[in-house]
Amino acid sequence: MTNYYHIENQQLSAQEAQFTLHLDPSCDVYKGHFPTRPIAPGACSLEMIRQCACVALNEQVRFMNIKQCKYLLPLEPGIHSILDLRLTWDENTINAVLKWQEQIVIKLKVSRS
Repeated sequence: MTNYYHIENQQLSAQEAQFTLHLDPSCDVYKGHFPTRPIAPGACSLEMIRQCACVALNEQVRFMNIKQCKYLLPLEPGIHSILDLRLTWDENTINAVLKWQEQIVIKLKVSRS
C-alpha cells in the first residue's frame, strides 16, 4: 500500500536529500491503527523512508540492518500531516530524520544493500 502519503517536494544532492511529505489521514491504514486515535504504524513510517531513499539514490534500496531507530513522537496523520524528511548517506549507511515542524518524529540509521 503506497497511498498513505505522497511527496510534495524534494531537493536532491550528491549525499543528501530533503523531502516534504503529506500523509493522507483518510487512508485506511491509519484507521485500523488505532480506531479511536489513528497513528501511523511504525512499519509504514519505515517504508515511507525507504521509498524516499529509493528516489534520492535512484535505485532500489533495501534496509539490511537497523542500527538505530528511535520513535520520538506518535505520528497522528490528522495532526502531523505535513512532514520533513532529511536523508544523508554513504556507501553503506543511510541516516534519516523525520520531523513535524521542528519536532523530531523518527531518527533512523540503517545499513543498506
